[in-house]
Amino acid sequence: MYGLFSGLTTLDVAQLTAETVAENTKVTSLDQVIAAGGPATNAAVTFSALTHAQARLIARKQLATEVAVAGPGNPMATVLMTAVGDGLAAHLIADDIESHDIALIDCTDYTCESSPHNGDYSPAVSAIFVNSHTGARTLASTNARLPIQADIATASLATMGKPQVVLIDGHNPQLGMEAVTLGTDTTDTDPFAAVENKPPYLRILDGGSWKPWLTPMLGFVDIAVLSADFVAPGATTVAETVDFLRGFGITRIIQTNGEKPTRWWWDDAAGSVTPPTVNAVCTLAAGDVFHGAFAWACANDLLDRDSSDPVSVIDFANRVAALSTTRFGTRTWLNDEDALDDILRHLYS
Repeated sequence: MYGLFSGLTTLDVAQLTAETVAENTKVTSLDQVIAAGGPATNAAVTFSALTHAQARLIARKQLATEVAVAGPGNPMATVLMTAVGDGLAAHLIADDIESHDIALIDCTDYTCESSPHNGDYSPAVSAIFVNSHTGARTLASTNARLPIQADIATASLATMGKPQVVLIDGHNPQLGMEAVTLGTDTTDTDPFAAVENKPPYLRILDGGSWKPWLTPMLGFVDIAVLSADFVAPGATTVAETVDFLRGFGITRIIQTNGEKPTRWWWDDAAGSVTPPTVNAVCTLAAGDVFHGAFAWACANDLLDRDSSDPVSVIDFANRVAALSTTRFGTRTWLNDEDALDDILRHLYS
């Protein structure tokens, strides 16, 4: 059993500063972090951390053995399908991913003669400044810059069986399509047959922002988890974005918006869930953490195709995401095992 994450991987180099860094200035930062980043990658790290936290609580007999879908002695695997590339930055990324017990499928096409980077297969590096007073971030990145060989994904997934959940972040669309159509016959002459043949597990879209290549994937998405920045083509309101996605058969939609209420539309119902109030130090990757926690709950059967509403799982994902903002960077919050254990105990209480 495994959770499959498909999308972008970067090397994040983040600096914590006393204030917003002005143009053409030099500052001494208060702290720094270097880690693998990208929406799908950060979500996968969260998924793996929750899997290990669950196993830890079961071993301590603080959770019932039955809550682990994959069994306490055989925890669910985390699989990341992406492009990492080569070079020093790529090795740092691979080491970080491995340290979080994530299986990596690197689909970089090293034979691509048309690469715009003249044989440079180094991954994207995200340069990030975080204001220590406001938690606001400034980020620059080339995003998905590496050529993709989708055949690597096809061959790898063919040997792995069905996942418990799939999450795509919209980057590296060839891999996203491989992930959402896994186990689906897309060669049928009926164009709607593959879309209507839904697998037992849920397929989640991390909609950070609209990307024009998303359109062919939308029919295979079961749940769209959007940021406030996601605006569908032609839409001017969130209601119009929801209607746009409904046109592709996505009737289960969630919109996160930082510390503001998380809104949801679930079949014919709608509502909101207020995140917990915390002393936010850094909001970097908080949305990615929400997606990883949400996917983890789906993989553990806390939300499925028959669920009537997502409130308890949204509350859980909000709590994990809020915890991540109490520390600087995308990894240091994972050291607060007691707080993470409390969130899991609350989920199962």
